[in-house]
Amino acid sequence: MAVVPTSHRLASQWDLRWRNLQTEILLLWAAEKGEACREFFAARLPGTSLRVFEADSLTVLAFVRIGYCITISAGLILP
Repeated sequence: MAVVPTSHRLASQWDLRWRNLQTEILLLWAAEKGEACREFFAARLPGTSLRVFEADSLTVLAFVRIGYCITISAGLILP
């Protein structure tokens, strides 16, 4: 699931493809910092600025909320 700010151009879309996210800043939280995870996203999002943030998921979601980035998340961590 892509998590984007409410004002983001993709916020109203229910069906996204990897190509829709290619120009975005993708912020991952510390649990996703492994090399396999980075390779997974890099292969699917070649134009994306991929950053791993040494923080918990709620902190990453706060950065999404203010419009700094987007993230990819399992639906279970969303409030």
